Amino acid sequence: MDLSVPAYFSSMHADGLAEIAELAAGSGQRVADAYGSLASGPVGHARAPDRIPRATLQELGIYVDQLHSHGIRFHYTINAPWINGAERSDPGRSRIGSHLQSLADAGVDALVVANPYLLRLVRDWFPGIGIVASINFRAACSEAVGRLLALGADRVVLDRSVNRDMPLLRAVCAQCGPKVELLANSTCLADCPFQTYHAIETGCRSTEGQGALCVKDPDACHEYCLDAILDAPASVLRATWIRPEDLPRYEALGVRAVKIQGRTLGPCEQLALVRAYVLGQTPGGDLFNLFPGLRDSLARRAERHPGQDGRWVGGVCLSVGALERDGFFSYLETHGHACRLGCATCGRCEQTMERLLAEGGPGTFTTGSERPVPA
Repeated sequence: MDLSVPAYFSSMHADGLAEIAELAAGSGQRVADAYGSLASGPVGHARAPDRIPRATLQELGIYVDQLHSHGIRFHYTINAPWINGAERSDPGRSRIGSHLQSLADAGVDALVVANPYLLRLVRDWFPGIGIVASINFRAACSEAVGRLLALGADRVVLDRSVNRDMPLLRAVCAQCGPKVELLANSTCLADCPFQTYHAIETGCRSTEGQGALCVKDPDACHEYCLDAILDAPASVLRATWIRPEDLPRYEALGVRAVKIQGRTLGPCEQLALVRAYVLGQTPGGDLFNLFPGLRDSLARRAERHPGQDGRWVGGVCLSVGALERDGFFSYLETHGHACRLGCATCGRCEQTMERLLAEGGPGTFTTGSERPVPA
């Protein structure tokens, strides 16, 4: 299994990835590439510029050289879905072309793209650079993958919604083989109505000259997600994450590449996540450790809104052992395809969470009535 991992532009991080890559050699996993971007540029990306580590183009080039010395590729993210049509004007194309040439000169191996027009331009302008079609295309079937490959993509990151649909994944992989990739540890709500909106917003914020398009509450999308989890803790179970322990199941379906989310994390947290997926073990047996920062964000959100209805999450773990005893993971393997039909047809996540809440104690959520929100 090829792992695509978040980048952090430092020698320490590159050396850390090299050490993990050696460990991966005996595990069946391979640290194939690191992905990331500068804070902003003529083409934006899928993270707000103030949430990722800052670096210069020169520092990027040094980091890429270090990765290459360890046999690891670098993929630069230009996955903003919208850049105000700059790719369709002569001045815009000139800026974009100069920017992409500087990335090529820095040794970038591939570009992660979410704009179909730009994808075609990149293929025409830089035939030697690889192209990964971003998850922001929301490709969820073989036909969607085929269209992106026809536009010039070499690989397609599938939409989060298909992660638990094993029959569909088996069929897509049978047709597209190594040309598809899954995102393993997304914290996004299942079927979130803000998903496309949020991608456009962060793309605009990270595109030079487009920041004025953003409103004064840039965290609104993230806070919506936090509120949804606080009101319905089962939302964490409904999210379509893939545990490190699950990689062999996906490999058996034909999946050959998995992407690990974490560009907003510090280097040590990033490396810990990569190591977890290489070793095939959720850190500390706590599902929340696959989403560093989420638990703290939930607690901070609850503290700011103590009168909010629903349950407060914080200070405890979501135990992998408890979920295994419940049969939750084996149920997903056999019934996960039903997730795309909607919760009304199943309700297993809600039932599982209610059982965990009823058990109480370490390794479960606690409700607001059991554990008061701090003043």
